[in-house]
Amino acid sequence: MKKITILCIFLTFVTLFIVSCTDSGDISESVTEVIFPDDIPIYPGAVQTMGYQIGFLTTANYNIDADYIVVQQWFDDNLGSPWEVEIDWFQFGEGNQKNFITSNFNPNPNEPDGRKLQLSVGPNDDNHQQTIIIIMHTDYTN
Repeated sequence: MKKITILCIFLTFVTLFIVSCTDSGDISESVTEVIFPDDIPIYPGAVQTMGYQIGFLTTANYNIDADYIVVQQWFDDNLGSPWEVEIDWFQFGEGNQKNFITSNFNPNPNEPDGRKLQLSVGPNDDNHQQTIIIIMHTDYTN
C-alpha cells in the first residue's frame, strides 16, 4: 500500500509540474475532456483546463472561482458512496489534498480491485482555485 501511495504522490507532482508549464486558460482543442463516473461529482462552474488518461490513471485539472475552503467543504458534502476517506485533508504544496478509496480497493497487481481517488485543491497563477482530480483505476469495469 505504501508503494501505491508513493506512486500516487509522485504522479500528483508530475501533474502539478505539467500544469505549471502550460497555459491555464479555458478548455481548448488540445485538452482531452475527461468524463468521470457519476459517483465523482465535479464542482459547479468548474472549467477543465487539462485532462488525460494513461492506463489505470485518469487526471483532470479544473479552474474554479471559489475559495479552496468552500471547494473542500463542497466535496466533503457531495462525495459519498462508494467512496471512503483513506486520508483526510492534509497540506500538499500550496493547497490541500484528500484521498478516498472504494471499500473493495486492493492495489495488489495480481488481484487488482476497486478504485482510489485523490483530490488536490489549491490556488493557481490566475487566482482561481485549481482542483486536480486523480483516479487510479484498478477495476476496469468502472
